[in-house]
Amino acid sequence: MHPHLVDRVLNPDGTVYRQIEPVLIRRVCSQETSRTVRRLLRGVVERPDGTGQSARIPGVVVGGKTGTAQIWDPQRKKYRENEHMLSFVLVAPVDTQPQFVILVTIRNPKKGRYASQVVAPVARQVAVHMLRERDLIPPEALPKLNSS
Repeated sequence: MHPHLVDRVLNPDGTVYRQIEPVLIRRVCSQETSRTVRRLLRGVVERPDGTGQSARIPGVVVGGKTGTAQIWDPQRKKYRENEHMLSFVLVAPVDTQPQFVILVTIRNPKKGRYASQVVAPVARQVAVHMLRERDLIPPEALPKLNSS
């Protein structure tokens, strides 16, 4: 799909002035590969040993991938001590046709050292907002969501 930042433009009264329609560019992988990747992403969040458990959203199946990387210092030709880039990619919903992908990165967080601790919860907050906006959270999951 052709990426876009704006889904729609609203009039001051909240009605839709312009809707941005998705534009298919090309298929980048087979359906089988897509299913495999989505299954693996789901495991990162859903499995008991998954590194993305903090991105779980009650009532919605999401997938994700954590990343924790050292930062290279080109002048010294070695990794910088105590400097890291953390990332988390969240895909939702991952059990059906995904509606969105969220990437959160943080360089040198003040608290926490791993993506599972720092950026996965941020991606979860963004996803919850987007899912609510699109009415993609089942009503029975809302009490669990509000208490988590």
